[in-house]
Amino acid sequence: MVLPLSPIHVEMLKQLTGNEDNLLILARGLGLSRLLVAALHSHCSSRALVLVINATPSDRDLFVSMLTHLEPDCSPQVIDADTPSADRIALYMKGGVVFVTSRILVVDLLTKTVPVELISGFFVLNAHRVLATTTEAFILRLFRHGNKTGFIRAVTDYPEGLTSEFAILEKVLKNLWLRHVQIWPRFERSVLDTLATCAPEVSEIRIPLTDKLLRIQQAIADIMEQCIKDLKKSRPSLDTSRLTLDRGLFSSFESLLQQQLGPVWNTLSPTTRQIVNDLKQLRVLAEALFQHDCVSFYHQLLAFRAARASRWLLYDRADDLFVTARQRVYRPVEEGSDASLALVLEPHPKWMALRTLLSDLARENPDERVLVLVRDTNTADQLQAVLTQEPDTLLRCQLARLEKYRKDVARMQSSGVLPDEPQKATRSKEPSKYSRQGKRKRIEQALMDLRDKPRDLLNVFMETDAPVSAPGPQDIVQDFDNHYGVQPRGGALLHALSSGEAGMGPALAAVLQQTMPTIVVFYDPHIVATREVEVFISANTSHYSAPPRVFFMLYEASLQEQKYLSALRNEKQAFEGLIASKAHMAVSTDQDGRSGHRQELELMQYEQPQATHLAAAATRPKVVIDVREFRSALPCLLHEHGADITPITLSIGDYVLSPDICVERKSIPDLIGSLNSGRLYNQCVSMTRYYKFPALLIEFSESRPFSLLGSGDSLSDDIEFRNISSKLVLLTLTFPDLKIFWSRSPHATAEMFLRLKRGLAPPDAAAAAALTDDSEDVVQDERYSAGPKAFLSKLPGVTSRNIRPLMEGIGSLRQLFRTPLERLEELMGKTAAKNLFDFIAHATASG
Repeated sequence: MVLPLSPIHVEMLKQLTGNEDNLLILARGLGLSRLLVAALHSHCSSRALVLVINATPSDRDLFVSMLTHLEPDCSPQVIDADTPSADRIALYMKGGVVFVTSRILVVDLLTKTVPVELISGFFVLNAHRVLATTTEAFILRLFRHGNKTGFIRAVTDYPEGLTSEFAILEKVLKNLWLRHVQIWPRFERSVLDTLATCAPEVSEIRIPLTDKLLRIQQAIADIMEQCIKDLKKSRPSLDTSRLTLDRGLFSSFESLLQQQLGPVWNTLSPTTRQIVNDLKQLRVLAEALFQHDCVSFYHQLLAFRAARASRWLLYDRADDLFVTARQRVYRPVEEGSDASLALVLEPHPKWMALRTLLSDLARENPDERVLVLVRDTNTADQLQAVLTQEPDTLLRCQLARLEKYRKDVARMQSSGVLPDEPQKATRSKEPSKYSRQGKRKRIEQALMDLRDKPRDLLNVFMETDAPVSAPGPQDIVQDFDNHYGVQPRGGALLHALSSGEAGMGPALAAVLQQTMPTIVVFYDPHIVATREVEVFISANTSHYSAPPRVFFMLYEASLQEQKYLSALRNEKQAFEGLIASKAHMAVSTDQDGRSGHRQELELMQYEQPQATHLAAAATRPKVVIDVREFRSALPCLLHEHGADITPITLSIGDYVLSPDICVERKSIPDLIGSLNSGRLYNQCVSMTRYYKFPALLIEFSESRPFSLLGSGDSLSDDIEFRNISSKLVLLTLTFPDLKIFWSRSPHATAEMFLRLKRGLAPPDAAAAAALTDDSEDVVQDERYSAGPKAFLSKLPGVTSRNIRPLMEGIGSLRQLFRTPLERLEELMGKTAAKNLFDFIAHATASG
């Protein structure tokens, strides 16, 4: 599929592929996919090897599909964890464009599977994520240390990610080995002029909210403001300038709170923690008000109330919220009626507005190609049902199913059996999943599941007996549903944008190019989609006698409109900050590494002052690292500190610092899981058998609190097997030679490792890889009786690794009980022999 370029993209392409390497920062929706496809296309038929890193799987697959369409004989290749090593070598040697996973590539570079001098250059996507400790920064450092002529071209369309902290633009440029940055905001003069020359005819349809929607919206806004006030009151040290209602409408607000409250989270009161969770719930409610129908929204509120875990339910405005939401579904009837409530079932105002608009457009010209852009697949399914049936019918079916489900949940108090969820009524149940929970928890969980997965109207409708109207004209490519989420309905196409703004641009560009719509309807306001349509029209002016018409549907004076305008404002402020940073930042002339001075400074930074350059290079510390450890930042930091890294698959340990020192690295969650499962015990047995100085590294974050005690636990004088601290003590008692290191960060760990290595012999990678951890529980050999063999395997100190030499060196269990400690040490190792000897001595004395 060919994505034509507009004049601004031609200028961007010149900057991206010019003689000077650049970081290109675009506004979201300005056609980054078009730019990348054009830039990569020129390398597909080349023998030169061009690597693309840091691409999301969805974007990678779409770029590969587009480039394959352009060059079927020279399509780009993909290298990931499923690609065998031999195939990777062949793909590297073949050349062309290769999308490669960062963790695979860094290992291939260190093992010389792909020679650095063979690489012509890199395209780095999502460049705002390339921080100092990322694998991508490690890859580019390895590349530039061995190749000073290859190019590095980086792109991003998320300017906010480059203004989130002090001098982050300079840091990212340094990590990318770049000196130049090009900024393309939407308000750039050339962008404005290009898009204005072929501007579409835009009609804004401002839909007023109903009185009930207005009251609900105001109640949610008031509750959110009250929560923010309470949060400021409970934590006066917070940066209150960024805690506003506008920011609270975005998912990034939780990240902002985590950034400020994370280091002191363990000191926060339960009330403060609950306020943080409440703000997230209220943001979800604000979105659900305009995305869900009245029935689903009301039942979502009931789920929050049933859970009884939200502090905002105690606010005065919460009562107004519940009452008004109920009034959208029910209303009281006059006296004398048999029923106490009558149905209201208020439809969304946008539903009728969209039906009316599509009907008018069909009457004007039935041949118009209409594309309706909606927020997500749930909204697309909802509109699919609305456009084929009356809203009242759909809402009645929705209410009937949800009311039935609520009654089934209520009956759980007596039966204790979870009813089938409405959307999974035909699937088999697993009642044992809930057998360990109390009745109240099961009820709350059922209601929370209903809240998290609200029923979409389409599925409810399709399960009724009402007839379904046939789809519209079938002149659209049949595989759109599978590839792009486009559904033909009555002459109009529904395309569901992704839930987030990142990653949806390439898919939408492909849909627009394939359908060539004459009318585009924005059912939900979306920055990326709006700009993608603008770029599409400017790049395809020759295909249209008149610019396509655009209809923009927006709730008037709504939180939805406020969120859209806030997103525009935040992006503009981010670009203004980037422009100011570019004007004032200081970049060294050798930052791109082409002169070689930066590499020399990095190599000399951690050398010993008395050593000459050649002598220090010859004695650089060497560390053998398990390939699975390249998910962490530690290998990158070790290399940055001047160590030579040897990646290899290790069965025992994660890091080998010398022939005698082996280190098993554990994060806090991994430590707890390994202690509970017993895996850490087996790992320590293997390390103590083969290494003189086994070590356990426990790595935590200094900005994130942790505790080895569970909720309600306390330190005591006795050993408790359910206590993590007690298990750690037992581990040290069992393995007295095991050294335990605590590290507050990967930086501290790197410095610690290099201090430990001073004056020691380098590790032997081949010898470390040759050590295997046999996972057999019992030796399979007919020479030994099954009963004594099973009994022996249960004794302390006996493992799958030492049971065979023990059985071959000692004839029987009777002889085992008379064997001296020295003989056991020869057969089992020092620690395991002592455990078994002490057990036998204690059993003999007590017997």
